[in-house]
Amino acid sequence: ECCHSMVDEEIPVWKKDFAEMEKLFQDDEFSEGDVKFTKWAHCYIDYDNEWIWLRDNDDKNGAFFIRKDGKFQLIAIETPRMNPSRCEKDGICYLKLAGSAGGPSWQQEIYAFKNGKLLWTFNVLEVEGEIDECQLNGKELSKEQGRAYLDKIPQGQEINVYFREIEQKQ
Repeated sequence: ECCHSMVDEEIPVWKKDFAEMEKLFQDDEFSEGDVKFTKWAHCYIDYDNEWIWLRDNDDKNGAFFIRKDGKFQLIAIETPRMNPSRCEKDGICYLKLAGSAGGPSWQQEIYAFKNGKLLWTFNVLEVEGEIDECQLNGKELSKEQGRAYLDKIPQGQEINVYFREIEQKQ
């Protein structure tokens, strides 16, 4: 008789890895310095990269990282106002962070990936459904160009993951 079992083990994430990701987060100009990450999960935005999502205890602040060739890269920062989602269309995978910018304003940060590489980053601010300003890779776009990009991107879906506690130092 033969017994065969499939073992689905995740790539390990070590304490030194968490320390490195925490440093990348703290060094980023858009991070809020008082955030303490307490949990983590592998998530799948695209299937060509190893994605790690760190979050605080209240599920309000987080950060998305990619590990490639043993090095971490901070991709996006989740805040209480910017909620993450993912979507896919025509072979392009998107990480979207979207939320209220105050009043009738809505802000989105969209990261597009194909074949494991970041294609572009798109930021848009809408006021009452109309584009007020937008940028592609940090360069201003016209409202018409921005609308064309925004219309190509599908609706985001919740990112379903199982979070694990980050072991605290004794």
